[in-house]
Amino acid sequence: MLHNHGKRARRLRAAGGQSGMADSAEIAEARILLAAAIDGTGNNLENPEWGSAGENLIRLATAEYADAISEVGGEDRPSAREISNTVSDSGGADVISDRMMSAMIYAWGQFIDHDITLTQSGTTEVTSIAVPAGDPSFDPFNTGTATIDTMRSAFDPATGTSTSSPREQVNQISAFLDGSMVYGSNDATAAALRTFSGGMLKTSAGNMLPINNVETFPDGTLEMDNANPFVASDELFAAGDARANENVELTALQTLFVREHNYQARKIAAGNPDLSDEEIYQQARSIVIAEIQAITYNEWLPSLLGKGAIDSYTGYDAAVNPGISNEFATAAFRFGHSLLGDDIEFLDNNGLEVHEGVAL
Repeated sequence: MLHNHGKRARRLRAAGGQSGMADSAEIAEARILLAAAIDGTGNNLENPEWGSAGENLIRLATAEYADAISEVGGEDRPSAREISNTVSDSGGADVISDRMMSAMIYAWGQFIDHDITLTQSGTTEVTSIAVPAGDPSFDPFNTGTATIDTMRSAFDPATGTSTSSPREQVNQISAFLDGSMVYGSNDATAAALRTFSGGMLKTSAGNMLPINNVETFPDGTLEMDNANPFVASDELFAAGDARANENVELTALQTLFVREHNYQARKIAAGNPDLSDEEIYQQARSIVIAEIQAITYNEWLPSLLGKGAIDSYTGYDAAVNPGISNEFATAAFRFGHSLLGDDIEFLDNNGLEVHEGVAL
C-alpha cells in the first residue's frame, strides 16, 4: 500500500543506492513515501483505488432487490427476526466452545472487523422487520403487530438507477488489515490522533485512549459512536474507528495497540536519534500493522477455522480485487455475534475471578 507518491519514492530509493545521488533528506523522504497509505490507496498499481476507503462493497452473487434495483426484498421469505430466533435458540443451556476458546475469540474478531468493514446507516429510509407474535424481547404482550424499525444502509448515489445498475453499499474504511481502527482511514483522523512529537499517538491519564473533548482535539472532536444515554459524548474515548467505545473488550484492545505503537515509537527513537517524527510514526505503525496481521493469520484464524484451513501464501496477485464483499460484511462475518456470552468475567493471571463480571 504505497502512498500515491510511490514512483517518486522508488526513484529516491534507487538513487540512494548510488553514492552522491541522494542526500539524507531525500532518503528519509523515500522511507516515508513507502509507508502504507492511511486510506488504503495504492496497493495495486494498476487499480490504486481497489480496497481503499470509500469504495463500493463487491458482490459474490447478484443483488436480490424486490424490483431488481433498490427496493427491499424478502416479502416471500420468513422474517429476519424469526430466522434469528430459530438459529440462535440454545434452549437456555450454556454453549461451551468445544475448542476451549475464550471470549477473546470474538473480541479479536470484532477488533479486526472494525479494521476492514464499516457501512454507515442512511438517514432517510426506514425498513421494518416483522416480529413473531409473542417474541419475548419485542412482543412480550403477544400483540402480533410489533416491528423492529431500522435505517437502511447508505449507498453509492451513482447506483440504484436501473436493473443494470442496482444499489451498491459503500465500505467507509480500507479493506486491508492495516490497523485503521487504531490510526484511522483518512488523513484528518490520523493527524488528529497524533502528538507530532517522537512519532507518538495521543493518550490520556493512566496511559488510556485520548478523551474525545476539545481540550484534546482543539480543531474539532472526532465522530465517535455513542449508544449510551448516560455517557456524554465528550467523555468518550477517541480512536481510529468510531465504534471503539462499544464494549470493554474492544476498548481494551484499542488501548493495547495505541500503547504498543508508542512503545515501538520510543524504541525506534532511542535507537535512531536522527529520525524525524514522521519516520518514527510510520515505522512504529508498520510494526503494529504487521503484528495485527500476524496475530490474525497465525493465531486467530487457525483457532477459529482449524489448522490447515487456509492455503499457504503463494505471492501477490495483482488480478485479485481485495475489496470486502457485501456477503462477507453483512452476513458471514456477523457470525461473531453468536459467540457472545451473557457477561464478562474478570480473571487474574492465575485464571481466578477477581470481582463480579459485567453484564452485556
